[in-house]
Amino acid sequence: MKDSCNFRGVAFAKSLGGHRDDYLTLFSKSLALENGGAFTFHKHFIRAITAKYLLFVTVDAHVGTFLFLSGVRAALRKRTVAISVAPDEVNTRLSRLQKTFRGALRRTNSVTILGIRPFDICPADRSFADDWIFDPQLWDLKYLLKHSEQGDPRACRRSHGREGQPKRLYFLGHGSRRKGFDLFLDLSEQISGGYEFKMVGLADNEFAHRKIPNAEGKNKDGSAGHASFKDFIDAYLRADLIWCYYPAESNLSSGIFGRAIQLGAHAIVRKDSYLSKFAEKYNLAYSALEDPVISARISALVIFSGCSEQSRFELIDKFEKLSLARLERAFGG
Repeated sequence: MKDSCNFRGVAFAKSLGGHRDDYLTLFSKSLALENGGAFTFHKHFIRAITAKYLLFVTVDAHVGTFLFLSGVRAALRKRTVAISVAPDEVNTRLSRLQKTFRGALRRTNSVTILGIRPFDICPADRSFADDWIFDPQLWDLKYLLKHSEQGDPRACRRSHGREGQPKRLYFLGHGSRRKGFDLFLDLSEQISGGYEFKMVGLADNEFAHRKIPNAEGKNKDGSAGHASFKDFIDAYLRADLIWCYYPAESNLSSGIFGRAIQLGAHAIVRKDSYLSKFAEKYNLAYSALEDPVISARISALVIFSGCSEQSRFELIDKFEKLSLARLERAFGG
């Protein structure tokens, strides 16, 4: 049964910053939902409570709004689904009253919260989520990239055939301590050969005094610029190694990691982190380090090659199918 305007329902995000715009595009295409954009009460309240299905693509950013709207919709016997990308942070911020209300909503069977980390790797996520899907950025490029005449762009790697050349180690995205950017810069300053370091994105102001290697993300006059989606995809395809070594307190899933897996690059992750456990479980290409700021360790880097190219695509398809099936189930399908 279709909702108004030939959609089954509507998907909203708190804003279009970060990966939220990509999430909206992905779920509107894959689930036949209207892309509602950034939610505001005065523009979208009526649409949100009258839609047959409502999806919040990042509930972590607007828990209060989600609890209020899902409560109203539960009274109207309408289903609401939310995706949580940072449950640890949400549980820390929620008040006791909000947690009690959230628990009551979950018992109505009108509300489903989905995490993006498998429960067998992160069992604590059960305290917040009813079920889980694979991180959307492990399987979303099929919906976000246009296929060329050469075939699936996820298979068009341009780093092959570079034997004897320095390995390209790239940092992609927002350069912050939370993403281990300070460690990446330390490493680039300590290693003189064998690796080509590059940063694609914008760094926090605290790193303005540091030498950022081959930075893409600044205008020619040195002012802050913007790396496009195409710039990022091209960087993934050129890179041999992608920096995903995040501090222990940032033990979350990672869109950078997911895109690296989709595009066939090796991810450098912190040993015993969620990402290393996930990569090991699914036989993905990665390198787990205890301390990246040791030249000898990175120079003798052991690459876990993971599954074959064909198996990688089969695995990505598995991530997609399981995730969409669980979303359909959450909507009562």
